[in-house]
Amino acid sequence: RKRKFDSQDRIIRKKLKNSNSPYITATGKHVAAKEFSDYRCNCPNECYKKVNIEDRQEEFRKFWELADYITQNAYITSCVKELPIKRRYATKSESNKQFSRQYLIKKVLVCRSMFTETFRLSTKRINTALVKLRSSSFLDKRGKHDSHMKLYRSDEHTTEIQSHEFQILCSILQE
Repeated sequence: RKRKFDSQDRIIRKKLKNSNSPYITATGKHVAAKEFSDYRCNCPNECYKKVNIEDRQEEFRKFWELADYITQNAYITSCVKELPIKRRYATKSESNKQFSRQYLIKKVLVCRSMFTETFRLSTKRINTALVKLRSSSFLDKRGKHDSHMKLYRSDEHTTEIQSHEFQILCSILQE
């Protein structure tokens, strides 16, 4: 069959997306490049005063110039620190929360919304990067998996099957 877009296949789209360039999705939707915005959070810490706009623009530019999913994940994990929870206030239902997170821009502590808006990332992208850090597998394994029909057999089971096949083959040859 004929391709819809000759100039963009999957790998090119992926590179364009990771380098923050405009690209066309597989369904034909045009996606514009993410632009830096001067976000002012409403948190009591006033994070926008702690880190000036030039530093945030430089970090935004540096992150998107990496242009590789794995190195971007490594950069995210270097800027986000997971710490064990200091105190739990759970009453009837136990909380599933295991970590508290500290978000750093230029080694300055900021709130989560300031961090996500500075880099124009979703919280899911940050969560995914940190889960991959914990599992020590930074590789992008989307679309790559083992066969679902693979049968796991022990050596004994394999030898039994082979001997049974051999018996059937011998009986066919004797006829």
